[in-house]
Amino acid sequence: MKIRNKLFSIGFIVVLGFLAATFLIYTRFQASMDLKAIELQGVQIQTLQSELSLKSSEFISSKNRIEETYEDWLSSYSEFYKELKLFTSDNSINQLGGKISYTLDQITISWDVIYNDYYKPINIQLNILLNNQDLKDIDSSETSIIDLYEMLLSGEIQNDKLLEEFSILEENMKYIDQSMVETNNMFNLVLNEINDGIDKFILRKRVQSLQLVGVIIGFIIIISTLFSRQTTINIQKMESYIAKLAKGDFSAQLEIKTKDEFGNLTDNFSTFTDSLWDKMNSLRDVMREIGDSISVDLDQQSFIDNLVKQGIYSSKADAGILFTIDEDTKKLVVSNISNYFPPPFQISRKVSNRRDSIIAYFKSLTIDLGQGLIGEVGSSGKSVYIRNSKKDDRLPFNSYPEDELFISSLVFIPLLVGNRLLGILGVCKTTEGDFFSDLDYSFLRSYGEYSAMALDNLNKYRELLSRHELMRELNLASDIQKNLLPDKLPEFGKASLHAYSEAAKGVSGDYYDAFQLDDDKLLITVCDVAGKGVPASLVMIMIRTILRLITSETHNAKSVVSQLNNLLTTRLGIDHFATIGLFIYDMENQVISYTNGAHHPLYVYRASKEKFVKFDTDGLPLGLEADTEFGHKQFQVDIGDYLVLFTDGLNEARNMNGDEFTTNRLLSIVKKNAQMNPVDLTKEIRANLDAFTSGTSQHDDQTLLLMKVN
Repeated sequence: MKIRNKLFSIGFIVVLGFLAATFLIYTRFQASMDLKAIELQGVQIQTLQSELSLKSSEFISSKNRIEETYEDWLSSYSEFYKELKLFTSDNSINQLGGKISYTLDQITISWDVIYNDYYKPINIQLNILLNNQDLKDIDSSETSIIDLYEMLLSGEIQNDKLLEEFSILEENMKYIDQSMVETNNMFNLVLNEINDGIDKFILRKRVQSLQLVGVIIGFIIIISTLFSRQTTINIQKMESYIAKLAKGDFSAQLEIKTKDEFGNLTDNFSTFTDSLWDKMNSLRDVMREIGDSISVDLDQQSFIDNLVKQGIYSSKADAGILFTIDEDTKKLVVSNISNYFPPPFQISRKVSNRRDSIIAYFKSLTIDLGQGLIGEVGSSGKSVYIRNSKKDDRLPFNSYPEDELFISSLVFIPLLVGNRLLGILGVCKTTEGDFFSDLDYSFLRSYGEYSAMALDNLNKYRELLSRHELMRELNLASDIQKNLLPDKLPEFGKASLHAYSEAAKGVSGDYYDAFQLDDDKLLITVCDVAGKGVPASLVMIMIRTILRLITSETHNAKSVVSQLNNLLTTRLGIDHFATIGLFIYDMENQVISYTNGAHHPLYVYRASKEKFVKFDTDGLPLGLEADTEFGHKQFQVDIGDYLVLFTDGLNEARNMNGDEFTTNRLLSIVKKNAQMNPVDLTKEIRANLDAFTSGTSQHDDQTLLLMKVN
């Protein structure tokens, strides 16, 4: 079940539980109110009974008019009888226990006896009295019952039978009054029992309601707790997994086997990491393929054909194309089209709508730099990524799926070495709904950078072979190296950097680099590549390309060196390897993350203590063993501290007597001039080195990189 459905279900249960509890409380309250109404009704009946008893006891002595007294008495006992019947027939009373019902039955029976034995006869007597012939002459509207009774007693009215009837009526009224008193006492007992029963009923129902509400709330809490517990566990698993990914550990596994959004995220993350591995493996395979094609065949067209083929394969494109610069016209020409690549512009109406005609037309064109989408890539040196042609106005003639010119997604990558354009690599997808991803685009940019260097290297190497000049090889390799090494290190407010590298024989095997990972992190490295010339330059190209591909602000030095080593291993011969010293500087927290691969240690001059601290870690050179375990150190630096990285050509430089310059001599110069900035300090070190080695030739490449904490 989806999380949103679970949340809806829990919410529904909560609402349902609330409604059930509310309804339960309402029904219990209503039942209590009904019983309270019965209690009030009983009090009202008791009042009516008292009124009827009073009227019966005062009936003979009443001074009200005869008809009015009779009607009032008759109305009172009718109302009392009616209310008593309603009260005793109410089923709610049965909830209060059998004793109350039994007592009410006795009261009803007693009242029925009184009614049948006295009230009905009295009613008949009164009718007889009122209709007696001797009373016809008396104005009943003006005469009261007591007046009539006194007239009979005084002899004013001579009627012994009527007098006897009045005597019987008086006796009956007294008996009714007495009976009413007894009934009233019984009713008092009933009302007291009803009151006690209602209190017990309310208490019992209140306890039952609270118990039931507690059960409902407990059930809701259990369901919510189980859901939140499982959700928390899944979130913790997800957090741990993402933390590992952030550290560059793509071998981490996320195991959440649910059918909700967490399960979907697990599948998506697995697909994502698989894609990352595929891209890294693709880059490694592409490097191998390109390297193999260079070593087997130096034909430029074969190399270009293979370059386009590998670009299509690695990006899962439908077609690929490569433009090169015509040396005579300085225009872009098609050097390779693999599969069907529709022109990303409007074509002439004279061209047939058949694919072979369209491709032939495309191949025949020359494109000026700055002309159209392709020419703009060449002139600006910037890549073009069109993820969805239907949502991008740069392909107005290629966004209709039913047309032969349809392009779903498109990438153009300029092949640049320095600021020199060698060509443009393009790939496209022509299936509707199939698009390149951002990961594909990032991979293609790295692939284009490596391809440009390899193509430039091939061209220069072919030129070397055609001229058969060894010095030319060294010069060209030196050019490659210069393109790799940064002309000027970046400037930062919290760190000052400077480096120099001096080749022993025109082409250096040393490599250094410094670039920013994010606003607060710098990556700084120095490598010593085994060998010389073009092979060493190719290794440097691979190191530089892979290093910039795999690094991000979340890596530490160990993970960077480990991944770099894994991708280089088996791609280099046993005689091609490189030592490396690499650290990442967190400028915000002033923390160094450092790893060493068989290189010289990192020396840190502590300005506050005026002494050096040496940092070294375990590890083999890059490219020897894929499973090499590299060490890692992390430490704090302070303002004024100096970090020193160098290759062995510097400390092992010799003078005329064969003495070495030594690491201690180098560090003493740094300590003595620690107040200088890295540029001036580098000049000071070189001046001392030149003076020390005066009259001797340089026997090894020399590289020095300084960083001062500001």
